[in-house]
Amino acid sequence: MGATAPRTSGSVRLVAFAAFAFCLLFASYRWNIFGIERATVANNIVLVDCYVVPSLDLYAGDSSLQGRIGEMQLLDGQGQYSPYVMSVGLQRIGYSLLAPGTRDGVDRAIPYLRGLIEALLALALTLFVIVVRREFGAPCAILTTVMLALSNWLIVFAPDLFWIPATFFMPFVVVWLWGDPASPVRQQRMVALLFTVCCFVKCLCGYDYTTNVLGAAAVPLLYYGLRRGVPWRYTLARIARYGALSFAAFSAAIVLQILQFKFVGNNTRGSLGAFLKEVHRRTLSNGEGLGTGYDNAVLSLLHRLHVSPLHDHAIEPYLVQLRPLLRYFRYLSMGALTIPLGGHALQLPIGLFVVGFALIAWLQRKRLKRALFSGASDRLSAWTVATLAALLITHLWVVAANGHMTHTFFNAIVFYIPFLPMAYVLLAVAIARWLERGVRAIRMKAQPIPENQP
Repeated sequence: MGATAPRTSGSVRLVAFAAFAFCLLFASYRWNIFGIERATVANNIVLVDCYVVPSLDLYAGDSSLQGRIGEMQLLDGQGQYSPYVMSVGLQRIGYSLLAPGTRDGVDRAIPYLRGLIEALLALALTLFVIVVRREFGAPCAILTTVMLALSNWLIVFAPDLFWIPATFFMPFVVVWLWGDPASPVRQQRMVALLFTVCCFVKCLCGYDYTTNVLGAAAVPLLYYGLRRGVPWRYTLARIARYGALSFAAFSAAIVLQILQFKFVGNNTRGSLGAFLKEVHRRTLSNGEGLGTGYDNAVLSLLHRLHVSPLHDHAIEPYLVQLRPLLRYFRYLSMGALTIPLGGHALQLPIGLFVVGFALIAWLQRKRLKRALFSGASDRLSAWTVATLAALLITHLWVVAANGHMTHTFFNAIVFYIPFLPMAYVLLAVAIARWLERGVRAIRMKAQPIPENQP
């Protein structure tokens, strides 16, 4: 009985923490209770809904094969439908099964569908902070939860019917929950299978951020390997196996998409050649959907610095090559975290976390080197090394999808997969330790001095 009571008490505390984390995250993502990026949230819903809602309307009440597993459709300003070539459309299929069979019913169902995907995102991140609680304790996990609830682009993306942002984080979270190499072999096989399924589901909903989503598994695998003192060859082999599983899931999704276009939509755009052509445009081009906004901004700055407009024609070719770098700095300027302060708010940009972490990693390079090569590491050192890996993985999409990165209204979310959640934990650890030292100092001052001491 004596051994059961503490275990039961610990379970109750874990459930209470999970309920707190989920409710806070869901309230933030569902109702934006902190009032962060309200205009951007509303605008993003309008921009993204055109990928899902027209399809729901088009297939409403259709009991045929096309109605059940039809393609994702876009609706242009002239009322013409066209297939979206870069998505199997699992989310549309799922919404069609959940939504009523009439167009009016679809409109009524949309808010509930939004609530569902917001709850899924809150659940995914709740599972992540449960891992944080296990590794660093409740105060750090609570602080991490608050930061995730105040994260600009998680709030902006939470209502999106198209991306279903929970699918971005689920492969990452699954490996965090059960990817410890010290776990039984059966559990390791189970988590590998579940990871593959999560990658497959994400790819069925689109290929955006795939390098980040699929590569994020390396972060917990690296952390657990360092914590357990696992030989590097074994950790790298595990990362390679997970990479192969994620690639298999990605390839299977492409095959299903081609089959869907061929046999359901009977559309030639679903050929492998058409898919690869679209991939080429999104990866190797330097201007998918890009206007001259960046070029004009640089020229305007040069004009203010008294560079004559007569030189614009000679400068413009070089500005085209600078666009990726300019876009990157644009992403860094976007908000990673907003702290409400009454009538005002303090927005912390993504660049602050990127530069701040890089500086800390450089200052702690000797400690991190020891963590890499001296056997089992402490939790903080292992987490810092894993966060460095997360930062590198984050930049894979920036490089691989150069053409696609022109869409700055949503591409800042790459830093959340998987870098920013990891960085939030490090910041939470620092704050929790600072608060702990403060409380300890207050208690020491409050202790009475014994009468026999001067």
